Amino acid sequence: MPVKVAVYGAAVVVATAWVLILVGGVWLAQGVDLPWAPQSFMTGDPWWAMGGAIGVLVGVGLLWDRRRRRS
Repeated sequence: MPVKVAVYGAAVVVATAWVLILVGGVWLAQGVDLPWAPQSFMTGDPWWAMGGAIGVLVGVGLLWDRRRRRS
């Protein structure tokens, strides 16, 4: 039973990391007002750019930590 929990736990961490990277990337793109980013109330707002950058960094950190622990 502990093996299944470890496998599912790892999958949750990886899925969470990818969601953070993707959503953070969109927030970052909107915050810095990139032309291909979806236009919304977040466009050109530095708070969203900072939040997106933090989200991307946390997501990358989770993936890096997961890879490091696996080896």
